Amino acid sequence: MRTPDLYVAGLGAHLPARVETADAVSRGWYSAEQAEAGGITSVCVADEHVAAEMAVLAAKEALGGSPPPVRAVLHTYLDSQGARYWSAAPYVAAHAVGADVPGYDVLQSCNGGLAAVELGARLLADGGGHVLVTAADRFDAAGFDRWNCDSQAVFGDGAGALLLGAHGGFARITAIATGYDNGLEAESRGDGFPAGAEPVDFTAMRERYHHVVPVHEHLERIRDVITETFEQVLDEAGTTADRITRAVPVVATEPVNLGLFRILGLDDTLSTWDFGATTGHLGAADNLVGLHHLVTTGAVRPGDAVLLVGGGSGFACTLAVVEVTGQAP
Repeated sequence: MRTPDLYVAGLGAHLPARVETADAVSRGWYSAEQAEAGGITSVCVADEHVAAEMAVLAAKEALGGSPPPVRAVLHTYLDSQGARYWSAAPYVAAHAVGADVPGYDVLQSCNGGLAAVELGARLLADGGGHVLVTAADRFDAAGFDRWNCDSQAVFGDGAGALLLGAHGGFARITAIATGYDNGLEAESRGDGFPAGAEPVDFTAMRERYHHVVPVHEHLERIRDVITETFEQVLDEAGTTADRITRAVPVVATEPVNLGLFRILGLDDTLSTWDFGATTGHLGAADNLVGLHHLVTTGAVRPGDAVLLVGGGSGFACTLAVVEVTGQAP
């Protein structure tokens, strides 16, 4: 999707205090072997705000002191937002922008942040204005062990927000594209439908799933989706891979991050993984928080091109090219 009039008008993030991985190992929460292999150095762990409250805090930073009118709030997440059988997006909308702004929950697992940005772009293409995208999670539900439920990630708490605008901002999203292979959806549920009371174990579910779709076939199909989507977004952005100056992936372990950059054909030194290794995997918020980190620390300057790389169960993969055009407010 070419997006000639799509801008980043604001960014926000809320990250609670970090728990050092070494401390988790000493407490017996995480094994020393996993810590060494995964490369995660610390994880954000909330002890005050529920996920929806963290989303509001990130949203207020993105909106700034004199926010423009917002047409819609798109809120995305993986886990509980603070209450059961409840839609969190209206809460985020009410507390961030007002009671008369529609809030929509967007559920596409770890790809949700960028999927919401793409949906927001389509809203803005029809009428302009601003759309607020938020993502937040707090991974402390019963039966969810943030340290051990997935061999490919350690889960951190936090929130990110991005204010999309059709008439200017400090960065421009030049293109955004999504690729799918819905035939891979069972990776996160195994070879059946697990009972709801079972502890979450993505590693075990993935192993059962590979009895149906072998590992080699699974990886090849994911690689095909990523490479085709990458080619599409570069073409639509009118740029080339060698002009990408930084890249913000979904946070996984270091071996998974390195594998992703080999698929993309990019130098892994462009990655924000070093920052992500201090937060853990923030669910749908990784890309929003990673871009916020680059902008607020001065790691990108006008003229830089940032690649946002989403990905989540489904399999869905959204990529966006963001051109920095000015200084963030």
